[in-house]
Amino acid sequence: MNDKNARWAVGVFGDSTESGSWQHGEETHAVAVFGDSTLDMRAINPGDEITIRAVAGFGDVKVMVPAGSRVEISGLALFGSKRNEVSGDATAGGPVVRVKAWAIFGDVKVA
Repeated sequence: MNDKNARWAVGVFGDSTESGSWQHGEETHAVAVFGDSTLDMRAINPGDEITIRAVAGFGDVKVMVPAGSRVEISGLALFGSKRNEVSGDATAGGPVVRVKAWAIFGDVKVA
């Protein structure tokens, strides 16, 4: 893990929201413990690849991506859920968002 190119969004007993520009290859960590963490990634450029490590413990992580994104979600959901709610098909050459999720009594949702 290269923390030099990493961004953190942490909500512990509260909420955290990150938005703005995202860089190709950037790794993002979203943590929600008894709170919520929201990542607004709708400004991703076509062709960008972003990796998110999401941990939801008694809280929720929500990732918002632009239409046409290809979403790959993996990980573990224990008494919680991890789900991709992006509607429509991925666009050729569109952004790729990889979510590695740990949802324990919480939810990780990509929309």
